Amino acid sequence: MNVLITGATGFVGGWLTQCLAAKPGYRVLGISRSNQWPNRLEHLVQDVPLELGDCTNATLMASIISNFKPSIVVHLAGFTSPGLSFRNPSEAWHDNLEGTRGIMVGIEQSGLRPKVLHVSTGLVYATPKNIQSLDENAPLEPASPYAASKLAGEYLAQEVANRINIPLIIARPFNHIGPGQGSQFAIGSFAKQVATIARSGKSGVIETGNLQPRRDLTDVRDIVNSYCALMPDTIKPGIYNIGTGTSYSMANILDRLIALSGVEVEIRTRDEHLRPGDPLDFRANCEKIRQETGWMPSIPLDTTLRDILASFDEA
Repeated sequence: MNVLITGATGFVGGWLTQCLAAKPGYRVLGISRSNQWPNRLEHLVQDVPLELGDCTNATLMASIISNFKPSIVVHLAGFTSPGLSFRNPSEAWHDNLEGTRGIMVGIEQSGLRPKVLHVSTGLVYATPKNIQSLDENAPLEPASPYAASKLAGEYLAQEVANRINIPLIIARPFNHIGPGQGSQFAIGSFAKQVATIARSGKSGVIETGNLQPRRDLTDVRDIVNSYCALMPDTIKPGIYNIGTGTSYSMANILDRLIALSGVEVEIRTRDEHLRPGDPLDFRANCEKIRQETGWMPSIPLDTTLRDILASFDEA
């Protein structure tokens, strides 16, 4: 099976590329704005070719698709930070909407009709009024430029897929974490600060935002396994939530990181790290993907957190 992955050098794209490259019968081609694999993925150089390209360029995407002839296109490229999207809304809209347009129109222009796995986000859902998990029929109300641009990308992908008659899977992952994720994200920031304090051998100070919200946290390695589970032709097209169904407060996560590292810290909350309107509890109902594919997350949270800390120790 030929699999084309956009955003292959990114956090999730890198893990997915590694996963598929290790599977017999898979041939993988990555697309990235970078022309080389980052250090953590340099072992892929011999096995996975990397095409330099911007997904907003439909003509270039059509050429790459025509030459590679993928059975499935996994669209991961785009603007990934909800928090930073408030500072850079134009970039979020450009990358997430125009990037989706480029890849979908590129498929249309290529004349080929591969299956598409379009990765969106659980943040397209409205904040739940009650403490409940959200299924695929929950109301939609994105609350950031990031989430709004991802939802617009969903609609664009659906329109093109319906018009040219190709199977489309829309994945809506909830929060996913793991080694290799940047420190611009909350848990990456916590882990980086904890690892720095641990290396110093002294007590220290950790700066945080609001620690009360609860989030559904899935290891990125489980997330990419869910994408693999959605790839076979036997899987019905449609929308699939991906998560654990369990939520943890940010305070609990920080406490776990501190306990795993054995450091002594003072925690300080900074106002500029707080985002008004954040839902108190946000978690996925994932019965649909479990019934359709049998996928379930398997990596314990403390294992994920320990691996994240180790990745910053090595930094």
